[in-house]
Formats: sequence, structure tokens, C-alpha cells
Amino acid sequence: MVILFGFGASRRENQGPTIDIQCPHCGLLSPAVSKEVIDWFSPFFIPCFRLRRTTLRCLNCGKILTLPLPIDQLSQIPPDTLNQMLEQAVPSACTSLLAVLALPVSLIPIVGIAIAASALALARKTCGWQKTLSAIALVMSIFFTIFFLIFHELDYL
Repeated sequence: MVILFGFGASRRENQGPTIDIQCPHCGLLSPAVSKEVIDWFSPFFIPCFRLRRTTLRCLNCGKILTLPLPIDQLSQIPPDTLNQMLEQAVPSACTSLLAVLALPVSLIPIVGIAIAASALALARKTCGWQKTLSAIALVMSIFFTIFFLIFHELDYL
């Protein structure tokens, strides 16, 4: 029996408008450049799910902030509502550690799913490698758990 396994990711970036924000990092009213990044995760070379994030980069201090909405809705939101929605896209050390730990633990059935899902939940509002690595670990752990359960059942036959 031959099992073909592979994964890939493709990325598309869309530049958005420059908008004025009250930066939570530097505290000044300054323009920010918006960008939407869409990552497609493809296990078995088939695009399965999309990770989308919208980021704003403050032109005053350079801090990257994230928004939980698509880039085409930026112009429809009032500035004070937009300032309340801004979240700093800085992952904690725990998020980074759990994302790195999730990949090797994904080889352990069931435990890997719990660790990878926890890592993905912690990294859901960040923009960076932590979210991508956690998603890859979650798909791998689901694959290895199903693989283990199938071959574990065949041992009893």
C-alpha cells in the first residue's frame, strides 16, 4: 500500500488603503498602511482551508497591528470603532513555544490534536509563523491519529 502525503502553502497579499488610526503602541494619530494576507494550506496538494488576516503598519512607529475583518470593510468602519478593534499582533513566548512543540507532538495520536488545537487557539489573532505552524501541526496530528486508528483496527482483524 502506498500513501502519498505532502503539504504546501500558497500566499496572496493584497495592498489596501492608507487610513488614519490612533496607534495603541505610540499613542499618536498617524496614517497606517493596510495589507491583507491570505494563506492557503494544502494537505495532499489540495487547497483545503484559508488563513486570512488584515494588518495595519503604523507609519510613525512601524508597529504591525491586526484587525479581525476583511480589508474591503476598512472604509466602511468609523475611525473610533476601528481604533477599538485594533489588537497588537505580537505573539507571546508561550504561543511561540506551543507552536514549536505542536509539530513533533503531532506524531502522537490524540495528544497531538489537543496540543496543536491549543497552539492554534493561542495564535489565532497573531500574524506570523506561529499560526501557520500550528495549523500544519493540527492537520498532521489529525492525519496521524486517523492513520493510527485505521492500522490499530487492522491489527485486531
